[in-house]
Amino acid sequence: REERAEKYSQQPTLVLVTGEEDVGKKATAKALEEELFNSGRVVYFLGIGNLLYGVDADIKGVDEDDHKEEHLRRLAEVSNIMLDAGSILIVTAVELEESDLELIETTVNHQQIETVWVGEEVTTDIDYDLHLDNYESEEKAAFQVKGMLQDRGIIFKP
Repeated sequence: REERAEKYSQQPTLVLVTGEEDVGKKATAKALEEELFNSGRVVYFLGIGNLLYGVDADIKGVDEDDHKEEHLRRLAEVSNIMLDAGSILIVTAVELEESDLELIETTVNHQQIETVWVGEEVTTDIDYDLHLDNYESEEKAAFQVKGMLQDRGIIFKP
């Protein structure tokens, strides 16, 4: 991990972008991926569809809430692999709660997780690292998240 961090000029990190539905989470995540990629970072946006229709295809059912814990467990396992490879992984999820984060942290070190809440009102008990409450555009939001990652030493400033 240390060698990859030095080579890639970044610390492997899971960036969880959460908030209510239709507030710009996916657009922000994709803009962040593009911004980081264009600045030479090893980064990947993992869309929830990649999980639901791929890794989680065997547990699809009528009531998805019945399988939430298993979806999160598998997300954590995939995240752990991507982080081991030295990547910054960006994932979106609707209204994550503290208990969801605790489940992810059984596999992913909590020091490697940054949580971003998008939207004016925080509707869960999650302890977020950044609150984007005044959403103007995905580019501006991505720039704010990138700034947080720089300030925390996750991506090294040139």
